[in-house]
Amino acid sequence: MHEGTSVEAVSRSPQQRREAIYTILSALREQEIANLTSMVHHEKERLTITTSESDQPQMQQELEMHVTLLWRSQNRLSVIWAAIERLQQGRFGYCEECGEEISLERLNAVPMASYCIECQSRSENFRAAEVATTFTSFAFALPEPSAATEPTSRDDLGESREASRPRRVRGVKRRRVSGTRR
Repeated sequence: MHEGTSVEAVSRSPQQRREAIYTILSALREQEIANLTSMVHHEKERLTITTSESDQPQMQQELEMHVTLLWRSQNRLSVIWAAIERLQQGRFGYCEECGEEISLERLNAVPMASYCIECQSRSENFRAAEVATTFTSFAFALPEPSAATEPTSRDDLGESREASRPRRVRGVKRRRVSGTRR
């Protein structure tokens, strides 16, 4: 939780609780905006540095990592904004799936939670099962290799031994490697 503040800290009145939650969510929002700003600034600096061609693969890998981090940060920021919006509408702290109150322990751990632990767990299990089913369906849709169609040698691939040899290009003489005959 942020700076010792928790959702339980102000449970005397609903208004005080709402204000404490808003303070927590606002601090998280500001922290995420600062992270995004820092990442964008770092990326701009990195792009202005000229590098050699040998550094390009590493630069590409770093760029992909930064894009992933930016996407995650932007996604987290949108979740925080959604939580602030639910708070302002009076829907914060209630599960969007079952409508039950989200436990204070869960809100302390994940202040922008929109599902209770049970519904979140069910949702994650459903997504995991959906991914596994999709993967299994994809695997079953692939054609089975059969012994009759699997190539066993170069000749079965439709290439003759002559075709697999390097061709001589007109006007270019080959160097003889010592000890070999042509």
